[in-house]
Amino acid sequence: MAPTPLQTMLGLDALHHDFRAFVESVLVIAALLGAFAVRRRRRAVTATTFLLLAGSVLIDTGARFFPNPDIGKKVAVAAFVLFLFGVIRLILEGIDAITRRGKVHFSTIGKDLLMILLWFAVLMAVLYTDFGVQPLSILTTTTVFAAVLGFALQETLGNIFSGLSLSMGHPFEPGDWIRSGTHLGRVKGIAWRATTIVTRANERLEIPNSVIAKDVLFNYATGAVRDEINIGLSYGVPPNHVREVVLTLLRDVPQVMREPAPEVLAWNYADFSIEYHIRYWISDYGVQERVRDRVASSLWYALKRHSIEIPFPTRTIHVRDAGESAYEVAGRGILDGYALDEMCTFARGAALIPWPNRLQDGRYTFDGHDYQTPLTEPDRQNAIHGLTRWMNWQARQVDPSTMLMSLRLHPQEGYPFTLDLEIMYRLADGGLEVRTTGRNAGDRPLPYASGHHPYVTVGTDLVDDAILRIPARRFLEVDDRLIPSGRAPAVDGKPLDFRQPHPISDLHLDTAYAGLEPDPDGRVRIGLRHPSGRPALDLWMDAGYPYVMAFTGDSMASERRRRSLGLEPMTAAPNAFRSGLGLRTLQRGESFTSAWGITPAL
Repeated sequence: MAPTPLQTMLGLDALHHDFRAFVESVLVIAALLGAFAVRRRRRAVTATTFLLLAGSVLIDTGARFFPNPDIGKKVAVAAFVLFLFGVIRLILEGIDAITRRGKVHFSTIGKDLLMILLWFAVLMAVLYTDFGVQPLSILTTTTVFAAVLGFALQETLGNIFSGLSLSMGHPFEPGDWIRSGTHLGRVKGIAWRATTIVTRANERLEIPNSVIAKDVLFNYATGAVRDEINIGLSYGVPPNHVREVVLTLLRDVPQVMREPAPEVLAWNYADFSIEYHIRYWISDYGVQERVRDRVASSLWYALKRHSIEIPFPTRTIHVRDAGESAYEVAGRGILDGYALDEMCTFARGAALIPWPNRLQDGRYTFDGHDYQTPLTEPDRQNAIHGLTRWMNWQARQVDPSTMLMSLRLHPQEGYPFTLDLEIMYRLADGGLEVRTTGRNAGDRPLPYASGHHPYVTVGTDLVDDAILRIPARRFLEVDDRLIPSGRAPAVDGKPLDFRQPHPISDLHLDTAYAGLEPDPDGRVRIGLRHPSGRPALDLWMDAGYPYVMAFTGDSMASERRRRSLGLEPMTAAPNAFRSGLGLRTLQRGESFTSAWGITPAL
């Protein structure tokens, strides 16, 4: 029996065919033992390579048992190609084992690509010598197929070429900590499609190579990585003393490098503290979180030992019967309110429901019926600021940052409707938020509007010096009873135009503004600031408040006159129960919510 190509290559063609089979059996057993020996060990030479060699020799041995000689010859050729592929793998893996000497693989892409090219060259040589297939025809067919496949697999090929580029450029090594986009982890290696990283949560992430190639890549394996903690400390402590305390504690943290030396920078004079940036360096980014925890914890104890205060903003609001009697930030008054045992004159901080401002003659018509309310501004024969100012609201929820007040307005003279009211006050880092909800709890429609009457201050003795900005195009013209005449002239060219901030000076304001211009977030912001720039505040209103009233308090008693500025968000215009401007009709069970707030800047 004629020897196979594999037997000829191995030099077994001179032996008897039975002895050739015996030698091949020995080779199969040796390859299987090699695969068994490396199966659980992390070696460069893999068990797959030995199994490929054993399988190809086994196939070659069995080729002579095929009854059809042509089929047996083709099987023997296939075994020869597989054996050469195994030899190529063995050689490349052996070279790899020698060159990297136990180092972790950065990428197998280069080795895999070389293996494919060598195997393809062997395949073409065998096809040409044993079957007479012309290499040119194979290349032509392969080129067409590759073009079609490349069009169909653009994204996959993009990942492959990106992986090849990363392999050649070596922007990182196995074990490096990298950040790509929002992903942070330690590199395991690069494959054809993706780069593998392991996060701090021990999550294994496969990031497509094309994503890494396009994004900004952060590599923290530079030998020294800087971390930073920012903290605000009391104005009463000299910065040099703070620097000495912090640098001393950093020297006691072993993972903090001595060179580059840590830094403590006095960065900014903030509202409540001096801001410091504490910068230090670590050599292994993998311990960054643990080092940061130790530094932050040690910092607290060190500051405590040296009686260095970490100040924080305190915000306090006093609410009495759903009115803002006081609002303080870090001990500084934002509202010109009143004491808890003092009468709330001029509606300071009051909720104005079910109508804000004035109602002419206290009389209106709704749903075909005429109603007369009590005249609470008798000098001008008007009803003013609704019906809830002197009522006892109930606190339904109270916690350190939120208070929810509620009231049921029962049917009464001039307003025979049932209205449930809720006002939520919430304190947050951004300041004060007030959210008002009115719900028709009766069985017939009712008219509804609401407003609030805070008086704000930025620390000036009189409002004359305060700088005001009101982004309004129009104002409501009024008669001698302060009832809107129905005209809303433009503010252009008039002293009432505060679209560009300027001092109030001696201007007498008891003016309702309309045509408010919101910011991109939909809120209208009215600004008031001290001539020096600080303190300052913004009173913001959502779309539920299309009107605002500005009142300089000229009619108050002398000790309060022009001491603060009344800024009244209103869901409807003054006299809305008669004019209908902004007035809402709430059907049975229907509710309406509006929100406003104050953002201080001290």
